[in-house]
Amino acid sequence: MTSAGGNLPVAILVPADFNDHAVGRIDKVFKLVRIERADPALVTDEMRATVRGIASYAGISAAMVDALPNLEIIASFGVGYDSVDANHAAKRGVMVTNTPDVLTEEVADTAIGLLINTVRELYAAEKWLRDGDWVEKGNYRLSRLTLRGRSVGIFGMGRIGRAVARRLEA
Repeated sequence: MTSAGGNLPVAILVPADFNDHAVGRIDKVFKLVRIERADPALVTDEMRATVRGIASYAGISAAMVDALPNLEIIASFGVGYDSVDANHAAKRGVMVTNTPDVLTEEVADTAIGLLINTVRELYAAEKWLRDGDWVEKGNYRLSRLTLRGRSVGIFGMGRIGRAVARRLEA
């Protein structure tokens, strides 16, 4: 893909570490530009001329936005906009996107795992095993706590709260 002028390739900047699969897809369509971190001091003249998009997990500051005069879009690979100066980007006419549902199911799974870990005291049982206490002290006592017949309170029924509730209603 080339820029509006037709002679410069459209470049997508990927600062810092990034998902290999996504990098491969970007590289098939655009000129992929990598730098070790989102630092305006690392932006070259060629980047200033060709970079029209940023794909990043890292934070993108106002200074980074200003360092790229042809920037049109920042694709923030995260749930919110906390790591991007979205207000400054908007003033510059730069679109900012995110991935709001990317971790909903994983966070709900983790919440259920932590709940079971806490109720069944799995962390203490694992420590007992790893420390070798079972050799001298015998079996680890079973937790008397259970989720059976219990009610669980969920603070907030947004995407994640609903995903947790679906898992618990089974």
